[in-house]
Amino acid sequence: MRKIITVFVGFVALFAFVLYLHDSNGCELKEELKTVRGSSMYPLISEGDVVKALFGYYECYEIKRGDIILYQYTGNENLLIKSIKGVPGDSFQLQREDKRWYILVNGEILRNSEEDPYFLHEGSEKMIALYEENHEGVIPKGAYLLFGDNTQSALDSSRFGLVGKGDILAKVEVK
Repeated sequence: MRKIITVFVGFVALFAFVLYLHDSNGCELKEELKTVRGSSMYPLISEGDVVKALFGYYECYEIKRGDIILYQYTGNENLLIKSIKGVPGDSFQLQREDKRWYILVNGEILRNSEEDPYFLHEGSEKMIALYEENHEGVIPKGAYLLFGDNTQSALDSSRFGLVGKGDILAKVEVK
């Protein structure tokens, strides 16, 4: 009897595991709870907050402006949490006012969750300016513009440029 119960329990655990990995559209997802380190997504997400990461989500679903994602930045062992601020086909440009450079997407100044504008200090606009020139101010197919919610976050598209879909590993849901 004990052997039958053990086999049955093992079957139920395996069955639950398989259901857990497929959503209603048949997409295979891996869900992980992650603790946020750093302040790049503050004030939307604070250091120490726990978020749900859905690995494999973008194998079945489109990446949308405003999605919060986990990104694999080359040379960094930790995944970066960022927000999608520009998608393929969006126009983007830099606009200088005083000693600040504002980033415009589709003609609007880029803003965070609290409507504060993103701006770059003199000298830190070079990466975005390069991509603006090379792509004639339009985000190309398969590329995305990423920023944190902290308007002064240093490790974002202003440092590493546009990002390919293959480096976006998970959609993040804030609990």
